[in-house]
Amino acid sequence: MLQISCPGCGEKFAIHPAMAGKQVQCPGCKAAVVPGGGTRSVGSDDYTGKVELGARIMKEKAAGEGRRPLMLILAAVGVVALILALYYLFLSG
Repeated sequence: MLQISCPGCGEKFAIHPAMAGKQVQCPGCKAAVVPGGGTRSVGSDDYTGKVELGARIMKEKAAGEGRRPLMLILAAVGVVALILALYYLFLSG
């Protein structure tokens, strides 16, 4: 097993050597981590930048999921308002 640490939260965890170079999820912060394989080192700027980008994207996705119910409610209110407006224009005459 390979010991790696998440650049986002610093949690250390073990992965199977076959997972080197493939995306894994940090058990602590759930960020996407790609353990260095081949000549890449875990501390390299390129690797750290990619992991930070992946963590930021995952956080943005998680934040966006919380707004989904609100967006559905607003869409439903808009549809009802549109139906009422059309009714008023065409059938109340």
